[in-house]
Amino acid sequence: MRRSQARAAGIFAAALLVVTAASCGTSEATTRQTAASPPPETISLADAPTQAGARAVVTAPPFGGPVSTLVLTGTAAPRPAPLCLADANAKIGDNSSSVQCIQIALSKFHKMPGTNLSGTYDTTTFNALKSFQKDHPPLIADGLPGPLTLAALQIWSGNEVGAPQASTAILSGPWPAPATAPYPNWAVSPDGIPYYSGRTVCSRADANTIATEFAKDGALAATQQWAVYIASRETSCRYNAVNQNAQTQDDSHCAFQINALAGFFDPNGELGRRGWTADNIEVSMQACADAASDLWVFCGQGPWTKPYSCAPPWGDLRSEES
Repeated sequence: MRRSQARAAGIFAAALLVVTAASCGTSEATTRQTAASPPPETISLADAPTQAGARAVVTAPPFGGPVSTLVLTGTAAPRPAPLCLADANAKIGDNSSSVQCIQIALSKFHKMPGTNLSGTYDTTTFNALKSFQKDHPPLIADGLPGPLTLAALQIWSGNEVGAPQASTAILSGPWPAPATAPYPNWAVSPDGIPYYSGRTVCSRADANTIATEFAKDGALAATQQWAVYIASRETSCRYNAVNQNAQTQDDSHCAFQINALAGFFDPNGELGRRGWTADNIEVSMQACADAASDLWVFCGQGPWTKPYSCAPPWGDLRSEES
């Protein structure tokens, strides 16, 4: 259900359901209960066929008993507004509002004086950014403002300097994937596409779309392959899938099951600031993968890995800000 419906029903505040703080609905979500709880209904999107172009909505009614030990009494806390927004991959000599935004953010992290806000990507800015990257692995200390670095600074716009904002070019992905990987039920099709064993493998076209969108945001081959596996695990690679489950606090959307109740679509959320909504990520596999890769930039694999939360690989940097 949508957030407004969830509030009206009192799922959070009134019922005070005992739930996990999950961020994305997963195939594992149906196993998150205590020994005293009855087994939840198994949800298999692969077994819920729809007509071409129809939305696949799978609903699991609430069942009695708690599912974990965390009490969630409200929706996710609102995200603070970003200082400003900057496009990725500015170069030495560029002069723009994006560069000025980078300078503002670096001054907040005490990497350059707040008086140097010229908007020119000069040597001082390059060295300051490189120092910030060096202090926050796994960022690469190259002095270049890529998506991951700007996300760590909390200013990434989701766009790249000089690049079309809606590129549709799809490239071939890194296939074949390796036969083994450190993920449960990892399997590889005869076509070289990774998938979750027991779920449907993504078509090569869908796999290429997912890989392309993640590559645009700086993901290496192993992450592109992982993303295709996740799409198979979550929904058997169905971009229009929806999982609404009050008991597990899921209102999860598209092939990557991005949960609308986790705050990602809030106006200042990781996806909301880019204009993504629970509806527009379901219009195509490209939209779904684009949104999922944007979320990955900010949160790493956290939304798809227990405890299903945004877990930036560079850690929580709020204590370092002035």
